[in-house]
Amino acid sequence: MPVLTGWHFIGENTMATIDWEPTLPVSFIQDTYTYAPVGNILRTSMSSGPPKARRLFTATTADHTGAMVMTKAQVATFKTFFEDILGYGVNVFNFANPFDISSDIEVRFKINSNDPPFTLSPDGGTQDFRVAFVLEEMP
Repeated sequence: MPVLTGWHFIGENTMATIDWEPTLPVSFIQDTYTYAPVGNILRTSMSSGPPKARRLFTATTADHTGAMVMTKAQVATFKTFFEDILGYGVNVFNFANPFDISSDIEVRFKINSNDPPFTLSPDGGTQDFRVAFVLEEMP
């Protein structure tokens, strides 16, 4: 029996209550995008014969890495969304599925200790910026 906690029932398949800011781009620049599922196999050497392999978890995360081109106004919106709405990137949110933008995936910013959560760089000769970051897809 699911248990009510805040906005969701534990045990129900629910999406995040926060959506990607609609005034921001919805997809990564194609040549900057990579998808990397997290390894989920444990291999154990045997004293004889081939190693054994087993799944570690029933579900794992996947990393979506890339950059988006944003105007100065969009960068300001992005920073406000990241800091205020996402609590500096720790909250989970809905993001357009890079393989099917008509559906959403549940993600959060993947931030490792002492690494920047995103980077900004000029977008070659324009007034725009490239904003690069890694999103971690939730299982």
